[in-house]
Amino acid sequence: MRRATRKKSYKTVCWLWLSVAMCLMISGPSLAGKPVDPLPAPALVAHIDLSSYSPKFYRPNVQIGDLNNDGIRDFLIYSNSKLMRAFAYDGKNSLTLLWEHSFPNLPDPPIKYHYKYTIWDMDNDGRNEVIGPFASSSGYVEIRILDGETGAVEKSMQTTIPNPTSSDDIYEWRLYATVANFRGLPTPQDVVFLTENDSYGEIYAYDNNLNLLWDTTGDTHQYIYAHFPWAYDIDADGKDELIGTWVFDHDGTKLWKATHPSLDGYFYNHIDRAFAGDVDPSHPGLEILLSHENYHYRMFDPVGNLLREEAGGGDSKIVGVGAIDQSTAGFESIIWDNAFHGKVKLYSATGVVLATLPRILDGYTVDWDGDRQKRDDFFCPDDFGMLYNPYTAEAVYMKNYYDLDRYTPADVTAQKIFAHMTDVWGDFREDVVIVDEDELLIYANTASTSYQHPSPWTIPAYRLRVANTEDDIHPERTFFDWQAQL
Repeated sequence: MRRATRKKSYKTVCWLWLSVAMCLMISGPSLAGKPVDPLPAPALVAHIDLSSYSPKFYRPNVQIGDLNNDGIRDFLIYSNSKLMRAFAYDGKNSLTLLWEHSFPNLPDPPIKYHYKYTIWDMDNDGRNEVIGPFASSSGYVEIRILDGETGAVEKSMQTTIPNPTSSDDIYEWRLYATVANFRGLPTPQDVVFLTENDSYGEIYAYDNNLNLLWDTTGDTHQYIYAHFPWAYDIDADGKDELIGTWVFDHDGTKLWKATHPSLDGYFYNHIDRAFAGDVDPSHPGLEILLSHENYHYRMFDPVGNLLREEAGGGDSKIVGVGAIDQSTAGFESIIWDNAFHGKVKLYSATGVVLATLPRILDGYTVDWDGDRQKRDDFFCPDDFGMLYNPYTAEAVYMKNYYDLDRYTPADVTAQKIFAHMTDVWGDFREDVVIVDEDELLIYANTASTSYQHPSPWTIPAYRLRVANTEDDIHPERTFFDWQAQL
């Protein structure tokens, strides 16, 4: 095993005024009459040099989880299945290489999209595995389950998908492997495999031995069902449903149609994003809030009764859902529409527009400041990452910090650098992780706080949420009620 350590020669942090200025950058007007509540400034807490590893990563992505089962979160860094390295993190300033996988004849990943791998304990033995798609010598992609600590293949299954031959941003396969619970087990141990190629694709559900549970190949639907496998137990039977163009029961049975009938026959008849939770307290029980082209949102009850909807432009979507304005009940939605002239609108749980704000890209709620009673912070992974307070329209652009701290600049002429966010530094607040071709940087909120919470990793729903996260141009992370985690 090889160890990568942090270089001792930090850049002198003498531009304190600049850091403060970056933290207080306001992207636009706050909600009328609302006090400004500044986001805490990021502090660089770990900077690890990976330049000794060859070849370097190109268009890398990252999954975060405990690979060697020591209770510390580790890093799986990959350029799809062309190059993958599993690093054990010591929780401070060094990484140790656990294993490496390479298939050098593959093309580079697309600029915008990456394969999705998941770190999860697939057999409930207390040891995590890595699940995902791998090019193989047969010429076809395999779904593999690897031992997280050694990289040894535990299970594999050949698909009918050919190995990639092009890095074209549009026609490249997008292959996502996530974890769900279709069999009603004590913990999720089933695999969802979603494929997409130029708006065509299928959904496959497997058990933890990669035996097929159900798939959509016999369906007459022409196009993809969703950009991501949104799995929630919406009927409280202990088994997950999967939300796409239709809501599929745990056994693949179609329960009800989620997209508007006007989209039938069109390539955009699919779900962009789906959130399931008690979003609107004025309605009893759980709601399913989703978005697709031509509609800002559609909201259903668990059996498919439409509660309300709002039509929108061709490119409309829910950017994120969270507890943003504490003066209103329930969870707010940030909605984008190309008819909003470059801005987003903040909707209440009941569909009332609360504010118009500068545009932010897709992202998800996070706990950056540690105050879970007040409001949710928001994180966009694109372009080195951005922390955002939709309540005040305050933004912290992580690229500004990266540019001050990095050893060598990332080549962004033909690649995007996506940031990642979860608790890796060790307190209960989440941290920003940036990985480029040859270095890893961790930024934390180190400000003193009166708030104290257990690590979010002790929460099963949080562990699953992070395991199933995908950070690329279409980032996905499931709905999560931070206010319930006090």
